[in-house]
Formats: sequence, structure tokens, C-alpha cells
Amino acid sequence: MKTDLGSTIVFAIIIVICILPFIFLYIGKNKRKNKLRNTLASMARERNRKLHKYEIFTNFAIGTDENREFLFFIKQRQDRIKEYQIALKEVKDCKIRQTDRTLRQNKKQNLVIEKLELRLIPYSNKQDEINLEFFNTDDNLPLYGELGAIKSWQEFVRDCLPKNKKAA
Repeated sequence: MKTDLGSTIVFAIIIVICILPFIFLYIGKNKRKNKLRNTLASMARERNRKLHKYEIFTNFAIGTDENREFLFFIKQRQDRIKEYQIALKEVKDCKIRQTDRTLRQNKKQNLVIEKLELRLIPYSNKQDEINLEFFNTDDNLPLYGELGAIKSWQEFVRDCLPKNKKAA
């Protein structure tokens, strides 16, 4: 009986040791996501807005207010954080910039995406173009939903631009 109890305890300890890293990863991931979401919500509150639609990834988050007048974006890189609060009434167009490179393996050429950016082009020539970086191979490998997300946000932002809004 003592052998069975001892074996059970050792087995339970081994199971706990194997599961703990996954639990810590899950908790860390949720903390990062909550921090990004809270930062987006705080940025919206600074403009007296309420965060409405948003999407959170490993190292960036993007969202808009309920009136679809502002776009909020935060990008976290090691020790730096970039925050953008963009008034969509000042944006003329929204495009995707995809930076690729070609890899040659076994006489085949493979196209690899190095960077994905959502380009916000202002009406004024005096203002600089804003590039919201969704993906960069220097930060994360591989692509994990960013390609689909950037396309849907491009469409969403274009629908929110003043020239595309329908008069009520």
C-alpha cells in the first residue's frame, strides 16, 4: 500500500511539474493582452471616447472608438512602446505595405514576408504618413493571423474615412 501511495505522489508531482510551464505561459499571455487592452482603453479615454472595436496580438493592439472617428494603435518592442492616436478625419487613404524578400532553397524561390504595415496617408502634404507595423520578422516569427488582420483593418479604416461615410 505504501508503494502505491508513494508512486501516486511521485506521479502527481511529475504531472504538476510538466503542466506548470504551460500555466505560466497562459497567465503571462493574458497579462500582456490585458495590459495592451487597458492601454488602448486609456488612450480612448484621453480623447473622451470609449473603445469599441479592437484586436490584440502578441506585441501590438489596434482599436477604434464607438463613433469610428479615432484609430488607436500600440506597438510594444522589448523596452519601447509606440502609441498612436489618429483622427480618421485627417486621413485620406489607407493602404497596406508589404515588404518581402526571396529565399532560394533547392533551386526554388520562396517569397518571405519581412514586414507588414498599415499606411495611413494624410490629406495634408505637411503631415507625415503614419505606418502602423503589424508584423516584423525582427520581432516575431512566424506570421500568426497578422495578414488577415491587416486586410480587415484596411477595409474597416477605409469605410470609416470621411470620403467613404454615407450621409445620414
